[in-house]
Amino acid sequence: HFVEHVNFSLNILRDGRFSFRTVVESHITDIFRDNERAGAILVAAARQTSASKPFMLLPPNERRYLATAIINTLSPAATPGFFALERGQPVCGGWYRLALTFEEDMPDEKARKIRVLIASEDMLAAVAALPPGAPPPTLEFESQRYRWKSILTMAQYFAEEKTTGTRNPYLIGVQLVWPHPSPCHFTSLPALPLTSERRVDSSANVL
Repeated sequence: HFVEHVNFSLNILRDGRFSFRTVVESHITDIFRDNERAGAILVAAARQTSASKPFMLLPPNERRYLATAIINTLSPAATPGFFALERGQPVCGGWYRLALTFEEDMPDEKARKIRVLIASEDMLAAVAALPPGAPPPTLEFESQRYRWKSILTMAQYFAEEKTTGTRNPYLIGVQLVWPHPSPCHFTSLPALPLTSERRVDSSANVL
């Protein structure tokens, strides 16, 4: 496996069909600007996962720095949207949650690496609302069943967070926007324009 490689993937649930796509792939040294100590902390968190607990827990005293570096690696994907927003052009946007995993039940051990799962709050809310025992959605590939299991856990964490009002230590919040022919937003998106406290690349955005 490639524990020092970090894959960012967007998870998609549309019309009863589940899939995911890589949006960024990076190396720990690039994410943390050659900060070996930070990279070592992330690798240590990955090695503490198991098949039953695939999500990585960042040390509380290091969480803000680590999470901000991870967000900043993803933020270029939203660059056109934020420039469009600044110019008063129509954009779409939404709040997303990130969760880091080092999934043991990967169908191919060689494909095992640190993965940053990206899921919209809307999707997580919809998954959390599924009745117990609901059949899984149609999977693009049968091998994606392990990822759907992770999404179910993320949705549970998200629902618990909303119920208790307590931040879940496994989830990181980030807002993303992109240009669109007409203004739109997800139901969970606060009113635009963004405030300085809600920028995608701000340490204050680490939830």
